[in-house]
Amino acid sequence: MKHSNTYLATAVDMFFKKYHPEYRLATQLDLEQDLDFTKGTYSDSGLALRNLIGANKEQAEYIFEQLKKRGNKIEEFPIWLNLRGLELTKDLNFDLTDESFYKTAECLNWDSGTRFSRINDFGLPKERDSSSVRQIWADKNYALSSCYLGRNSGLDSSYSVLSLSFDCGRVVLAKPRSG
Repeated sequence: MKHSNTYLATAVDMFFKKYHPEYRLATQLDLEQDLDFTKGTYSDSGLALRNLIGANKEQAEYIFEQLKKRGNKIEEFPIWLNLRGLELTKDLNFDLTDESFYKTAECLNWDSGTRFSRINDFGLPKERDSSSVRQIWADKNYALSSCYLGRNSGLDSSYSVLSLSFDCGRVVLAKPRSG
């Protein structure tokens, strides 16, 4: 399984926020705007917080506690968190910031291989579409997993190793459009 590094993507966003704020890590919605640009590559865009057991349990609990402190009553999982706006701690935990955005994402509980064509306001699959070629991949056994746009324009959240990267992984930056 090849994809870019979730930690690296978050660190790049932190760097650009501080030194070049006109550029930021592309969100899943940004990536969806030009699927041809990302064809054949993997671009990390988010995290799937599925539960508080399994792989990355400690990091999942760390994020969950932050969400609770913000007054969010979490009644169901999974939760999608955009990487943009997160910050890394020295222990490689993810800190929420005022820029963090997240939402409950039922599509992350779909069976792996479920086809979709339409997306929601976060760039996530909105409804099943058996005639589409795009697919979502998920593994419900991980407490926290990376989410990335895969080489065939599918959304993948089936991998728990947040530090793995290969040569076809890519960190994509976006410059907000003015006006």
